[in-house]
Amino acid sequence: MLGGKAMTDDVTDSRVRQWLRTHRDTAYRSECIARELKRDASLIRAVVSTLVFAQHAYWAGHCDCGKRGIKHGR
Repeated sequence: MLGGKAMTDDVTDSRVRQWLRTHRDTAYRSECIARELKRDASLIRAVVSTLVFAQHAYWAGHCDCGKRGIKHGR
């Protein structure tokens, strides 16, 4: 079961990264990404927080909903 959980986290991480690359011109907050990907917002928040602190390819910006989000940059 633990192996399945890790795999789910990897899949979620991959889907979030792909979402941000595909929509690179707009910032999205984790709740908006979760809604679009039909995933639990807490899982998406965990992935987004990892991307913000571990990667230099993601930047802060304003989501269409008016709150702060992140976008793929460079």
